[in-house]
Amino acid sequence: MGLQKNMQSYMIRCLFAKTKLLFLLFTFYSIVLACKKVDSEVIGKDILPNGDDIVLIETDTFQLVTYTQKDDSVRTDERPVSPLGRMNDPVFGTTATSIFAQFRLPENNLDFSAVTIDSVVLSLKFQGKTAYYGNLNSPQTFKVFELSQNLRTDSQYYSTSWANYDPQELGSWSGQMNLTDSVMVFQGSVAKKLPPQVRIHITSASFINKLKNAGINFATTEAFLQYLKGVVVVPVSPPPAPGEGAIVNVDFLNGYSGLTIYYSDSLSKFFPINENSARFNNITHDYTGTVLAGQLNLKQNRDTCYAQSMAGLKTLIKFPTIFDLVKNNNNKVVSVLSAELILPTYTINSPTDYPFPLQTMFIESDSMGKNKQTSGVVPFGTYNTDKSQVKTSLTYSLLPKNYLQTILDTYRKTGVAADNGIFFVTSYNYAGMERIILNTSKTGVVRPKLKLIYTVVP
Repeated sequence: MGLQKNMQSYMIRCLFAKTKLLFLLFTFYSIVLACKKVDSEVIGKDILPNGDDIVLIETDTFQLVTYTQKDDSVRTDERPVSPLGRMNDPVFGTTATSIFAQFRLPENNLDFSAVTIDSVVLSLKFQGKTAYYGNLNSPQTFKVFELSQNLRTDSQYYSTSWANYDPQELGSWSGQMNLTDSVMVFQGSVAKKLPPQVRIHITSASFINKLKNAGINFATTEAFLQYLKGVVVVPVSPPPAPGEGAIVNVDFLNGYSGLTIYYSDSLSKFFPINENSARFNNITHDYTGTVLAGQLNLKQNRDTCYAQSMAGLKTLIKFPTIFDLVKNNNNKVVSVLSAELILPTYTINSPTDYPFPLQTMFIESDSMGKNKQTSGVVPFGTYNTDKSQVKTSLTYSLLPKNYLQTILDTYRKTGVAADNGIFFVTSYNYAGMERIILNTSKTGVVRPKLKLIYTVVP
């Protein structure tokens, strides 16, 4: 019985290996035959290789050059979720993010001139119990200011964008952000149970009077947005110590984030921040005093590299010895059939407060070291079981498999080794804070590798 199982296992492995080989052969022929215009030495019946002559070569001995750079600014406007807070990551330094947002008029022709306004509250609902990064036990302070500059939904705002505001404080909040417990709010004798949120009481008498005397400015949404352009919420806590502070995700598409005017003891009007509101984040990073600060401008190979979301950091990866595939094969066509990039990680530097990114990805670099917008499939990295490695199978991806093919073809035709490299980044699809540390040492037991399967066209 044991012998039968072993034979079955052996046959399955053989079948898998044969299937993989057939797939690679099919891929190769598809690449060659699908091209309508290729170099004359590649296309043509007289030089197409016979099936028995195809040699598939697998190698992972390429040299990799890796170092960390500051990431490009990212668009932060009109996202459903916005990060808010200030934190001091013990490895990545200090990050702070502010929210700029406008309110929407709940209905036309509102009039508060004949009523008594009891209170005004800005509410910011949390996205969820786990939608944060850092230490929630650290106290934070937020201040609210009125914008003096119009926001526009048809404008693009980035992580470096800013809008002018009146320096007179409208209100503030201090405490620990509680992402778990509901909030009880009383209107007269009626209690309402609201989801976890920050509630900032607006105490500025001049602002409350502005609401009370709005008059015709509450007639239409257009008039209202000219009268009340919006607010900015700024974290103003003292610089937190390493390991202190947190950034939380605020949800704007839920019906709970906005400005509430409570009046006449038991009545209220809610001015939402919603999908029609212009809104964006300003994000700042300060790496002063961190271990990574010294490598940001050197552009030299490093044994430890970093990636951080919210326009933070990215790791550039170059492949300087890949051109040997062409040089060592007499300038013949080298066809890349599959590729896999493996990057070891440092799990010890990702405690509970700073977990691994949900997703990682690769973006091509342009000649200026900026993120290049490429069409096609962008490969995503996946972790192994203990997250000690992140790797991506590039066989089915246009980048960087096609990137590697392109630079090989360019070198063969022109002799120019044009390797701008590819960036390893945390996913741009996630609006909140994430970061990862890579073990890119080239001499350790576990090393970063590029595995290729390729063939040389005779």
